[in-house]
Amino acid sequence: MIFLQKNQTLCAALLLVFGLSACMEVSNELPVERSLNNTAHGYKIISSPTRKGEQSQRFEVRPGDCGRDFKWSDCDVGSERSEVAAKQQWHHGDDVWIGFSIYVPPNIPKANTWTTIGQIHQNDVKMTAPDGSTKSPNHMQFAMSGNDLELAVWSQTEQGAHAESYYLRSIKSMEGKWTDIQWRFDTKNSNGDLEIWMDDRLVKRLSDTVTVKPSSYYFKYGIYRAGLKRLAAPIPTQVVIYDEVRIGSTREAVNVRSLPAVD
Repeated sequence: MIFLQKNQTLCAALLLVFGLSACMEVSNELPVERSLNNTAHGYKIISSPTRKGEQSQRFEVRPGDCGRDFKWSDCDVGSERSEVAAKQQWHHGDDVWIGFSIYVPPNIPKANTWTTIGQIHQNDVKMTAPDGSTKSPNHMQFAMSGNDLELAVWSQTEQGAHAESYYLRSIKSMEGKWTDIQWRFDTKNSNGDLEIWMDDRLVKRLSDTVTVKPSSYYFKYGIYRAGLKRLAAPIPTQVVIYDEVRIGSTREAVNVRSLPAVD
């Protein structure tokens, strides 16, 4: 399903005249497309619960929800997902904010592997893993690992592709309520400084996180669970709900607490 973007004509005009940053100041629903999942239960627009406005986006992944296309197969590598990718992309040299609210249902099943619920992905980046294989990782991701919500940031090191993870908060503390989040990814004034805000509090700041520059970046969100072949049993069905997803040039432009609903 693709969201129709409000103020699309205005945004296109701003993009043509002023470039990406001016366009990103416009607050609206993001056009998105589904990624490697076409199940009826995987992605739905629902009317409750919502953080603000009339609708939210519900993601569900059940055991066996793996997809494939001509470039990739989740089924072959032991992954499952229901995600959408924002069509709006940006380049190295932009200072970008992403804002969203996420609802984690009570007693969501936990697993000792990363379940990614949001990521900044990068196009045309290849990194070499320690075993010599080639990887195309995201740049950073929000991942549930057991009862922990972690920030993982990928880099190319002398030892090979590596993800450094940082604890943010417990999943239990997020269950049954909305959590308002803003990410800053600044490659205009730095080589990839990151800021993570949760419920109006700065919880993590990292500097110079980019080791390989991509052709462009984009935002994906939903549920992506990997490393399933290492587990003794399937992960039970997981659900998360997203609302008020925005991309902008400032924190004020994407902070749900100070803006009208996108729908």
